[in-house]
Amino acid sequence: MVSAEGTKRSWIVCWAILIVVVVGGSVAVLCQDSADATANCGMVRETFDGGVPDGWSLDGGWSVIQEPDGNSVLYGAGLWQWAVPDYGLDEGWTDYTLRFRMKLISGGMQVECRLNFEEGRTRYMIGFREDDTWFAKEYPNNTYNDVCDVSPPAVLTLGEWHDVEITLAGARVTVLVDGVLWFDRTDASDPLLQGTVGFETVDDPPGSGSGGSSVYIDDVEVICDSAASSEVYNEPVDGFLSSGWDLGPEWEQTHLPGIGSVLLGASGSEWGNFASNPEMLCDTDSVLTCRIRLEYGGFQISYRINPEDGWSRRYIVWFTNNEVGISKAFASGQYETLGVASARIKENEWHTVTILGKGETLRVSVDNDLVLEAFDPLMLPKGSVALETWPDSRAAVGEISVMNLSAPSPATASTSSSLMLVNEGFSDALPE
Repeated sequence: MVSAEGTKRSWIVCWAILIVVVVGGSVAVLCQDSADATANCGMVRETFDGGVPDGWSLDGGWSVIQEPDGNSVLYGAGLWQWAVPDYGLDEGWTDYTLRFRMKLISGGMQVECRLNFEEGRTRYMIGFREDDTWFAKEYPNNTYNDVCDVSPPAVLTLGEWHDVEITLAGARVTVLVDGVLWFDRTDASDPLLQGTVGFETVDDPPGSGSGGSSVYIDDVEVICDSAASSEVYNEPVDGFLSSGWDLGPEWEQTHLPGIGSVLLGASGSEWGNFASNPEMLCDTDSVLTCRIRLEYGGFQISYRINPEDGWSRRYIVWFTNNEVGISKAFASGQYETLGVASARIKENEWHTVTILGKGETLRVSVDNDLVLEAFDPLMLPKGSVALETWPDSRAAVGEISVMNLSAPSPATASTSSSLMLVNEGFSDALPE
């Protein structure tokens, strides 16, 4: 890679205290350094407004250019061209969220995550083309394998900006594009746990006859915090265990051959068969993921249950073998349907369900396919999670997890993590 010196270091590293001051209508960010900088990256931002930032190494295919509107961006073209910062390696980055804007003109590009050079080169590779996505790993050096097969839920529009968010928490990697869950996977075999980030073009140069790589990158942001390690509940066998589950009389933990430990719920003729966990909290920006197997009838997830109002205010995401719906319960005991969509959920088969709440939007995906999107201008605040089988129904649930994506506020940036992950693998006894 060719080293490039810039005129301005546009990234900001804040460790102990982050103070925001408004000066003449603009925001100034003041940082107080920490003595333990290697444990915590705080927040890093690159806008490329000052040219190539100090500390970035760019291959010849990358440069900082200006768009017609005057906005400075990082532009990459060509085959296997790299753009990599030199921070994040010595600092020992582990769990973090990478956010950036991406505009594909042609060809493909990939994001390097947990890029490390301690033992040769190791990295995760998360790739994007117009109609393709991949999740691969280089480990050990010069040994390449797909971590798992992934299929993009939508097509990336060429020539338009897309917001990308990649969160790495332990062995789990979650990718959102424009607020839509692109994939959520766990690397179960020798996960990579430390390293920096980077960008790489993967096709021949434009004009070479192969529709080569041409991509714009802007507004790169990395958020991580050593406090995340104390806020992630880790169980080495099946992921993570939290506490606080309360099972109704028709719920039990059981072991299914070839599957492992799950929660199994059945109902008679009455509503109200819950398995709840008031300690599993979903923020306003969060991702809830679980595996469900609907044997017959219906099943629903209560989401953001307000702890002050009990069960009177919550979202209800429900599933049958041919429909998915989202309803909202109010304190007055009334319900409003926010959306219903046709979806083929085969009975007696396992399906991965994801509920993404972000801003005023709720999105439900089944097996990585977006099936329902609903909007609520009066979104419910942070709340807990519960599972419920319908009358005359039976369903199994496994590997339920909540990932809170909200960045820390300036007032709490020194002590709060930008990522909160709680994951139930139900691998042993019922969490206490």
